[in-house]
Amino acid sequence: MCNFLSAIVLKNGDIVCNPQFTDSHEDLIDFTNIRDNRLNQDGFVRVEFLPPERGTKDIFDTKNWTLKVDQQTTPDWFNFETARETLANRVERMFVLEDRAILLGGCWLLGKAAVVKKVQNARIFGMFDSSQVGVMCGSSKVERMFDSSQVGVMSDSSKVDRMFNSSKVDEMYHSSQVGRMYNSSKVSVMYDSSKVDEMFDSSKVDRMYGSSKVDEMFDSSKVDRMYSSSQVGVMYHSSKVDRMFGSSKVERMFDSSKVDRMYSSSQVGVMYHSSKVGVMFDSSQVGEMSDSSKVDRMSGSSQVGVMYHSSKVGEMYNSSKILRDDREKKRN
Repeated sequence: MCNFLSAIVLKNGDIVCNPQFTDSHEDLIDFTNIRDNRLNQDGFVRVEFLPPERGTKDIFDTKNWTLKVDQQTTPDWFNFETARETLANRVERMFVLEDRAILLGGCWLLGKAAVVKKVQNARIFGMFDSSQVGVMCGSSKVERMFDSSQVGVMSDSSKVDRMFNSSKVDEMYHSSQVGRMYNSSKVSVMYDSSKVDEMFDSSKVDRMYGSSKVDEMFDSSKVDRMYSSSQVGVMYHSSKVDRMFGSSKVERMFDSSKVDRMYSSSQVGVMYHSSKVGVMFDSSQVGEMSDSSKVDRMSGSSQVGVMYHSSKVGEMYNSSKILRDDREKKRN
């Protein structure tokens, strides 16, 4: 698998790389129209200029980057130090350490207190320190966010992958997607085809619309407002869901769990201590709710399976059915 920053070193000394669009050596070979065969096996060298691991060295000092030859042998003409120096110069031009009005295309690394007002059709490989992006448009993408870095508004096909300490996203629009958010993570406002995978401590999501989906939110998790084709998978301590509409589904919510308002094709699977479900409509179903369990109002084809101590059900309608209700008074 090729890694950032992949490049091809040619025999004449030129270096081919295009990190905005690809980290694939094979793409670069095809783009340059090089014949990758035995007759031309000494005509180029595959290399990768790798950033340091986060938390060990300063990524904005290219002395800490590593040049790796990504093939078994190298031809006599290949000069390791020259290739390293050329790639270091190229990477340094990607560093954004001061305020910018706009980044138009290209590949970038943001650091210090840099504030970029607008990013258009660009790849942000990483955001560090307290760097900020105001608006992301077009097919812009942020791959890694660390420290107190922040993104304000994302539109079009913008995307965020991996957000860590004190990470935060406010406002993502069409085809929005967030992958991996850790400590103090937060997402506010995501629209059509929204999706969140993996949010950990102090996680929170406010407002997700068409084809919304959340998988894995941990301690202090919270979801407010998810609409059509909504789905939540795995929420742990202090979990809470308010308002999920068409094709709603929740599976696995643990301590202090709570669900209010789930509509058509609603379903809840596994809710534990202090569990509560309020308002579930057609094709409603609840599977396994534990201590202090409570259900108020379930409509067409309603069904509750397994509720434990202090269990309570209020209002179940057509085709209603309860299987097992282990309240203390029934056990004595």
